[in-house]
Amino acid sequence: MNDANEKLKYSKEWQLSAEHFYNNNAYKWMAGNISEYKCILE
Repeated sequence: MNDANEKLKYSKEWQLSAEHFYNNNAYKWMAGNISEYKCILE
């Protein structure tokens, strides 16, 4: 595959993953666990 196809594939996979975490309230859970910290490193 060429680079553009790889980027598109990755983008679609990322979107599905993000929707899964959002639909299962994982982002709310994570935000609740880190809200007491002043600085968050990714």
